[in-house]
Amino acid sequence: MQDLRLEEYTVNHIMTEGFTTEKRFSPELVAILTKATRNEGMDACVELRNLEDDGQEHYYMPENSEYIPVTQWCSEEEETEPQVWSIFMFNDPVTKSTRMIGWICDSHCEAYLRKIV
Repeated sequence: MQDLRLEEYTVNHIMTEGFTTEKRFSPELVAILTKATRNEGMDACVELRNLEDDGQEHYYMPENSEYIPVTQWCSEEEETEPQVWSIFMFNDPVTKSTRMIGWICDSHCEAYLRKIV
């Protein structure tokens, strides 16, 4: 698939192209994702960097732990590549509303978040 800006992805892209994976994220990670804004300036998410430094697992929670189910959509199978958008979809545990968050990393592994829904 050609490289698209996040704004250019359509529901049709998500439904018919790319790769979908089920994830189990920690409540702490989901709390950071729910704070994402439209972030037009694309500032790196310092909270994610700090969370990764705490020595705990947040991205691959065991089934017998407290976790939030998250569906990840990515245009490419290797979702950790720099400059590749992922879209995380989940139910906000506080508001119970559906969230869609765009996530992209730069070549230094700094994560950038953008609220979609």
